[in-house]
Amino acid sequence: MSETAKMGHDSGLDPAQERAFLREFTALQEAETEMAEQKGVLSGVYKRLENAGFTKDDVRWAKDLQKKNVSEVVATMKRRLAIATIMGHAIGRQMEMFDNDRTPLEDAAYLEGLGAGRLRKQNHNHYGMETLAGQAWQKGFNDGTAEVNAALSEAMNDNLIKAGGEDDTSKTSEEDQSESDADDDADDDADADGDSADDDWDAAAPKAEAAE
Repeated sequence: MSETAKMGHDSGLDPAQERAFLREFTALQEAETEMAEQKGVLSGVYKRLENAGFTKDDVRWAKDLQKKNVSEVVATMKRRLAIATIMGHAIGRQMEMFDNDRTPLEDAAYLEGLGAGRLRKQNHNHYGMETLAGQAWQKGFNDGTAEVNAALSEAMNDNLIKAGGEDDTSKTSEEDQSESDADDDADDDADADGDSADDDWDAAAPKAEAAE
């Protein structure tokens, strides 16, 4: 190795440091590529939600509901209503909406189970199957699970239909091209037959001298 090559190769760093940089830099590039791919997936999900009539605020609200219990959510809403009251907003006069829940226990249990099933949560019935509330919760869970399974099945069928449509489109294009080629061949044959017929007509036509 020449002296110039040695100078260009020597970074002045420990070889272990060089290897660490190359290793982690490669890992960083791979991670950034994966992040870009995931960002594209998320954009697609948000677009489908938007097409279904939902907004990013709806998604944020759903995430908050998953992280917070009922008392925390109620406290947040009451706080917002208090701010609305200060500002003289009409919504501030709706504090009664947060009065004690009067929903019958079995109905409330069913709705809780329904939400758990829809979100594909674990089948954890905290009421106990020996109680009416527990049985209502389980029925809600089963109904919610059935709903989300039907939705997933519908989405899979839509994807299969779209994939099939693309194949049909490709096949149709190939068939159209084949038919077009066949038509061209037929036209060529017709032209050839026409030329041959013209030659026969010319051969059969009486010569000018013979007519005289």
